[in-house]
Amino acid sequence: MVFTDSRENAPWRASLFQSNPWRVTPAYSQLHGFEIRMVRADLLHIWNLGVARDVIGCTLKIVLQERTVWQAANLNDRLETATADLRSFARSNGHVLRLKRLTKKKISWSNKTYPEFRGSGSDSHIVGTWLEHVLGPFGNIYGDLCTLLWTSNRAMRVLYNADRFLSGGERSTVQVLGQVFSQTYLRLATQAINSHRLMFRVRPKFHMLMHITDCYDCLNASVYATWMDEDWLKKVAKTMQLTSSKTAQFRVMERWLLAAPFNLKKISNTAG
Repeated sequence: MVFTDSRENAPWRASLFQSNPWRVTPAYSQLHGFEIRMVRADLLHIWNLGVARDVIGCTLKIVLQERTVWQAANLNDRLETATADLRSFARSNGHVLRLKRLTKKKISWSNKTYPEFRGSGSDSHIVGTWLEHVLGPFGNIYGDLCTLLWTSNRAMRVLYNADRFLSGGERSTVQVLGQVFSQTYLRLATQAINSHRLMFRVRPKFHMLMHITDCYDCLNASVYATWMDEDWLKKVAKTMQLTSSKTAQFRVMERWLLAAPFNLKKISNTAG
């Protein structure tokens, strides 16, 4: 099946949950009460660390190649101006930006690779909303880019502001925004292929994003974003560096559990 088929009657939609998506049965599928519908897409890695990076990378490369938004005479000066603009936007809106500066390397600017923003998940969110703000006045020039940014940012705001179960209106909104985003992105990808340009890469994460915005049930996809999991891995990574690779799994959990009572008491005292 063509996984880039975004039509409502695309054949892959009818195959959802009709068979197991693996050749070797994983152990967790043998747990009592397990159903294949319990397998959910991770919004953080599919959007913030996936498709959003492609959108941001392509948008920045297109805009920075021209002197429409930032009028500096050369690319390096336009990158400096864009960086200052981005950092000012982040401060004004209370965002914590990890990115130090925009560079060609940060967006994989090369004739041999697809553009891709190299930033954290939170930075992808900040840069995406900033680009929507920056390109707003230039909608007549960058119409498709504005559409990509507005629809995706709006869909993510709906999901992250909603409860665990989406209302009928929230579900319909995400479905419509997702459909417009997918069709616009695929049109730009087709134009890039026809022009022999490495732009708007379409990869499996794009297909998974279509699954998320389809909202085939009322469960909110943002509930399954692994933000806390990522933070936890960063913390335990420090402990793993201090332990033997042979016993790392056991020692990390042992030290984590030893620290749990102290941390719980600390939290309790703070709350009191």
